[in-house]
Amino acid sequence: MSSPTAEQERRGTRRAVRQVVDDRGEAGWPFVAPTLLGTLEARGAISPAMRRAGEIFHETFFLAHLHGLRSAPLDREPRSGGYAPQHEPVSVERAKGRVHEAIKALGGSDSVAGRCCWFVVGCDDSVRGWVLREATRGHPISESVGKGPS
Repeated sequence: MSSPTAEQERRGTRRAVRQVVDDRGEAGWPFVAPTLLGTLEARGAISPAMRRAGEIFHETFFLAHLHGLRSAPLDREPRSGGYAPQHEPVSVERAKGRVHEAIKALGGSDSVAGRCCWFVVGCDDSVRGWVLREATRGHPISESVGKGPS
């Protein structure tokens, strides 16, 4: 079994708690990279409750199909399974409604908090990437806000 590289260790990559079935149907024990929300919680920038709220928002965003379109590998054999949310099933329309209500609670899609939540928590963009996107759209974000975790 291989170990994380020095760079992976520096960034906090670790082995998953449980083994999983890989795309060939074999047992695998993947590496897990730290998430933005996990990094922020570890630094004390957000509470465990805030992290969980972000994770729920991200899951709901995914279920609502609001993330960018990505193609599946064409050489992979089709099989059932895939993403399994850790709470009750939610329809796409209901998930979209929940996402839009959350964005509305943050000040709407025209607010900095709403746009940050959409792109960083929902779309998995980096804080720095989001700041650059905002700047190109005429909404510069201050360096202190846009620094994000290293």
